[in-house]
Amino acid sequence: MNDLEVANSEEIDSLVSQSVIPSKKYLGGASPYAFTEQGVANLAGVLSSPRAIEVNIQIMRAFVTMRKFISKHVELFTRLDSVEKKQLEFQLKTNKNFEKVFNNSHDRFIILIIRMFIILEHLLKI
Repeated sequence: MNDLEVANSEEIDSLVSQSVIPSKKYLGGASPYAFTEQGVANLAGVLSSPRAIEVNIQIMRAFVTMRKFISKHVELFTRLDSVEKKQLEFQLKTNKNFEKVFNNSHDRFIILIIRMFIILEHLLKI
């Protein structure tokens, strides 16, 4: 069983929101674990009850099915990766644009307030 190294809490939030993990409380503050195909095969050598053998065969079939699916759809996964990279680049660009707009509007607001104070000061002197 391997500890899945999750890069940050955003990925865990994503897993929770997609119902892969029922809640953060379920994780208990730790990263989730997963079996590798080799780990399942090693486990089969230790566990020899009929139920364990049956479950092991089902898990191994799932790994085979998953491997066939991935190899059959390599082009799709490559395209999906490309789309994801473009989306991230667009998101970064959009965030920078929002920061520019916010900073400019904030600066304009401050300048407006200063001008109002100058006018008010001038009116009070009259």
